[in-house]
Amino acid sequence: PQPIQPPRAVSFPPGHPAVAGVLTTRRYIDRYTTTALNKNRRRAAGVYRAFLCDDMAPAAPANQAEEDAMLDYLLGRSPAPPRMHPSPDRIANAEDQHGTDPACMACHQKLDPMGRVFQNIALNFTLAPSPGEIVIPRADGSRVVLPVAGIGDMADRLVQLPEYERCQLKHFWAWYVGEDIPLPAAREAQLIQEFNRVGRRTNDFIKVLVQTPEFIEGASTSLTRLEQARL
Repeated sequence: PQPIQPPRAVSFPPGHPAVAGVLTTRRYIDRYTTTALNKNRRRAAGVYRAFLCDDMAPAAPANQAEEDAMLDYLLGRSPAPPRMHPSPDRIANAEDQHGTDPACMACHQKLDPMGRVFQNIALNFTLAPSPGEIVIPRADGSRVVLPVAGIGDMADRLVQLPEYERCQLKHFWAWYVGEDIPLPAAREAQLIQEFNRVGRRTNDFIKVLVQTPEFIEGASTSLTRLEQARL
């Protein structure tokens, strides 16, 4: 038998374009699986959802028969379904649909360019970055296109976007104050300033939120409702 190699410490130069923290961990790659048809779009969708609060739903309806076949395969009851090894014709047909269907393109114009940055870490981690783009549609119909040198560069640029700041505030607001509590634009701007003032540190920003009038009033209202329920 081959001798087991001892573990080795691995380090990377600061700002390396192929390294992006959680996005380049085995846990993230395994959680957001991909196929020859998907081309890392699912991984890109996870980034849009977590970093920018852009939750995209598939335009094409779910195929229950394919889902059942996939479940049977995972449980060892049947061979791998065709979706695991799609034919070239099926891949071409799917690409044609994605290129012409407006409902598909609304998401794919964002997912396809970002999916490319995951190309070189799909199976094994590599120091060779894969370039791509961050694409953000605006309300006026225009688009912001940010070329990135690799996944590390993408992560750095994402956290500089105003959409990222608003998204993180939205997460914390929902968790600690409540989704049902209004957050006017002026108040949002104030809290984003606080978010940056504390260096975006999670615990410090939570301390800010739990001292806001919205949190205190919401907690008081919840306590009153609980007391009324007990009566």
